Amino acid sequence: MSNKKQAKVNKETTNNKKEANTNPYLCALSDRLRELRTKKDLSQQGLATKAGTIREKIMYAELNIKGRVLKVDELAEIAKVLETTPDYLLGISNSRMSDNNNGLSDSTNVLANKMKKSQIGLLDKMIPEIEEQKQLDFLQIYIIVAYVNKNILPHILNDVKLKIESNRDLTSIDIQKVAFLTFYLDTFRNQNVEYTDYINFLTNNYAETIKNARNEIGQLTFYNNDKYIKVNFDTIRQVTKMLNEFESYVEYEVFKRLKKTINEMTYNYIKDDTYFNEIKQLFNEIVNSNNEKLK
Repeated sequence: MSNKKQAKVNKETTNNKKEANTNPYLCALSDRLRELRTKKDLSQQGLATKAGTIREKIMYAELNIKGRVLKVDELAEIAKVLETTPDYLLGISNSRMSDNNNGLSDSTNVLANKMKKSQIGLLDKMIPEIEEQKQLDFLQIYIIVAYVNKNILPHILNDVKLKIESNRDLTSIDIQKVAFLTFYLDTFRNQNVEYTDYINFLTNNYAETIKNARNEIGQLTFYNNDKYIKVNFDTIRQVTKMLNEFESYVEYEVFKRLKKTINEMTYNYIKDDTYFNEIKQLFNEIVNSNNEKLK
């Protein structure tokens, strides 16, 4: 590449650093493309050559910045080189090796195919109980707050803070995490769950903390444009206490409901003699499985 072309690319990259792409498919592409390319031990140029595209498009996709966009046919060729599917790269599917769009990973699909009919029967009985207890709803909320509390917030308080102290630009993923934390705090009260009273209590109790942290986090969005912006990370850190309380509460709700789900399912077995043959089959499979291991 000529110096003139490289200068143009560098200029475009610098300009686009300031503007994070929040499209969920392109965000997934950024993470998964980099991950699979690294596992294949390919450089950006090496992947571009094999896929019949240019390095700059690979670079822009991995940095998740606007500018040079991969075309559909280029994405398809990249997927072939990485031995995956375009749907996986874009986050539409969690199956790396097939066009299975049931939302499950390859390992889970393989496991499901290996399961005995009786084990599938157990899941079949458990799923309605899980739905009735709203187990998955609570689990989703727990996973999100745990991720915010143990990934996003520490990333901002450590990695982002270090970059600001050393006067370095924030990357696309830095800005995306900043934007998500801002959105999470802004809409914390709006979570559609059963325990809205507790959420309202937390939001009211920590109203000033949330407001102050939100204002400091918002400053980070403009940092690449203005390196003179001052951010008080201690103020941001204070929101950790609220998130810890919420995470502990939701964790308790998740396990409480899981226990109730298992108890209800077991009780349905116990009270109904029509399950007697199924119980015998379950035990025989367990014994036979153990005998196979001892051989």
